[in-house]
Amino acid sequence: MEDKMADSIDVMMSVLFEFINELSYEGDQLSLDSACSLFQSFIKVFFNQVCLTHKSSYVQFLIFKMTSFDKSFSEYFLAQLWENFQNVHSPGLLRQVLSCYLSSYISRAQFIPLK
Repeated sequence: MEDKMADSIDVMMSVLFEFINELSYEGDQLSLDSACSLFQSFIKVFFNQVCLTHKSSYVQFLIFKMTSFDKSFSEYFLAQLWENFQNVHSPGLLRQVLSCYLSSYISRAQFIPLK
């Protein structure tokens, strides 16, 4: 049963990655306007839904993928994670979740330059 569920999740994630690529690229060229519009939508969903979802294990990789398209996406995502993490008015649990996403993102995103 678990393998069937894992296969279903893998298929759905592949479909979503393909969807992101289709909307963000024209041929082999990144369409920055289209990608930016999609990225802004994903950012809203990430901070309003995904961060608040218990045991979300896969969805964040969609935004991780989008941040690889352009350096400004990655910088914006990191800045938003950091800014929300530092907000002393945010609940402690949310700040803890944001720190986990921040560390997960930094450890996985090989395209982030080491400064």
